[in-house]
Amino acid sequence: MISSIANAQIHGLWETTSVKVGDEIMTPIAKWSNLHQEGKFTSGNGWLQNSDGNWEYDEETHELTMTVLTGFDDTFGAFKVEMINDDEITWTRVENGETVIVTNKRILMKPKHPATLAVGLWMVKEATFGGQIKTTEFVETEFHAVFLKWDNEVQEIKGEVRRSGIWRVPGHKSVIDILYYDGSKPLQYWDLDFDGEESMKWTRGGIQITFERLSSFPED
Repeated sequence: MISSIANAQIHGLWETTSVKVGDEIMTPIAKWSNLHQEGKFTSGNGWLQNSDGNWEYDEETHELTMTVLTGFDDTFGAFKVEMINDDEITWTRVENGETVIVTNKRILMKPKHPATLAVGLWMVKEATFGGQIKTTEFVETEFHAVFLKWDNEVQEIKGEVRRSGIWRVPGHKSVIDILYYDGSKPLQYWDLDFDGEESMKWTRGGIQITFERLSSFPED
């Protein structure tokens, strides 16, 4: 049974912890929704906002309606709302014949998406191939640092040479894709992982590149 819920319990900043579509789990990474007290909402992933609009909660029907102003139109109608506890809530509705259950938890700050964490200047700390450390060979033949810019340009740095391209991290998977402008390399796909905010790992097959964050450009 859905307990009585007041508008005051709905507004606030929420992070999506689970999205179940039918029998499948399709949870986006670092997805948040901010339902402002005056009836406006914003939503996004990490530090990127990708939608805004108006929200309205009907306390009699327990339905939450979100009208999008910027972003894709939402044509699936209102969510049925259930409070699990003061800091956890579910939104449920039917989309394309499938029951969709969105579970959210109350948060104080927007979560960081892997794309948010990746932005910055990184130096190669270690490169392993099949478990063998070959850092020297890697930096001599490939690059010793990468600069991942907020506008999705990437620069590989090797001495005075910089190879440029574009990079992206998708919304549902922690991987990084890199496409180089000069076509010198095929499209690169790496699994992306972080140890805190100062260490990043790219993994593909038997190759693993470990980076450390820099606050200034390295010397040649």
